Amino acid sequence: MTNSTKSSGLGDHFAFGGFLVGGDVQSLDMHGGNTPLDVTDITQFGHSRLGGQRAGEMSIAAFFDNAAGGAHAAFSPLTRADVIATYLRGQAIGNPALSQVSRQLNYDPTRAGDGMLTEKVDAQSDGVGQEWGNQLTAGPRTDTAATQGASWDRGGGFTTPAVPASTTPVTNTTGVPATVVITGGTVTAVTVGGTSAGSGDGTYVVPAGSTIAVTYSVAPTWTWTLSSGWGAEAYLQAIALTGTDVTVTVQHSPDNATWISLLAFTEVVSGNSNLPPSAQRIATPTYAFTATLASPAVFTVTGSAPANGTPLQLQGSSLPGGFTAGTTYYVVSSSGSTFELSATSGGSGINSSSAGSGTAYPVVQRYLRAVTTTSGGFTSFQFIGVVCANQIAVTS
Repeated sequence: MTNSTKSSGLGDHFAFGGFLVGGDVQSLDMHGGNTPLDVTDITQFGHSRLGGQRAGEMSIAAFFDNAAGGAHAAFSPLTRADVIATYLRGQAIGNPALSQVSRQLNYDPTRAGDGMLTEKVDAQSDGVGQEWGNQLTAGPRTDTAATQGASWDRGGGFTTPAVPASTTPVTNTTGVPATVVITGGTVTAVTVGGTSAGSGDGTYVVPAGSTIAVTYSVAPTWTWTLSSGWGAEAYLQAIALTGTDVTVTVQHSPDNATWISLLAFTEVVSGNSNLPPSAQRIATPTYAFTATLASPAVFTVTGSAPANGTPLQLQGSSLPGGFTAGTTYYVVSSSGSTFELSATSGGSGINSSSAGSGTAYPVVQRYLRAVTTTSGGFTSFQFIGVVCANQIAVTS
């Protein structure tokens, strides 16, 4: 894992339902995790608990501000609908951010003896737990036209390390799973995390913080590619729009040059219900599939198949023969509810040696960015974008 350093909470920001109210927030208390379930029975001598669904709470103390777009406008409606809150730890691309789909519980102004008027607001998560992610905008970003935003390198400048001496482990320090492709040389053993994973040429997945070691008499070559195979969620705080419409898309790339869409938010349109201030949460889909015994194998899903070029990883205990869990494949020949999978983007479909079934998860590639596009034009759009790239399968 990457090293962290201590820091203060100075220079942070906060948005609530599209209102940018960090300048009014005095303090913010956030806590979340799995809800503890007390399962203590009469035979036990102490409490026994299990982790339930993920949940979260925020408690906000804000200065009273009745200016347009201020804290009073954000909190006083006490809407019964969900409101998305986003906390930014600092304001830089890649910095941590916490988002919560919330139900606001109260709006309690308090006047102190010295005359200071503050507001107390509590919000509980609803539907999904709190989600930590990373900023795709350096705090609030203002675009004056369609813009391809600066990218975030999840690998922090990582480059493929040199092949070390035989049996010497190398640690994946990036915080992102690495796919290591080994070719050539004379290799007799490969271990990942100290466990045997193979004995020669092949593709090996090294989780963040884990190690890979190669035993050889003649050194092979290897390449490392950073990606995670469990999809992602993204949050948009749309603060202000001058113009007709804008669509925010999260794009990803393996090399910071070739970009494809990962997630696209609902278009923000002047006069519609999502006109700023507003907020959205979206998530990549998962695809339950069946696959044929064929050359090449044909995968079928419910609904629309993923687009050509989409990187996927397969999971399940009954995968079709010829396909391996955790390996990245690329969608080709997508049509209706069917598609094929290739070992390379735009390549040929892979043959199967048996039929099968399982679940396909979108792969989140190394580089990410927020892009704005428009059909009717705009002259100013202020927003915050956050992405949460999953390291494991995520449920509520």
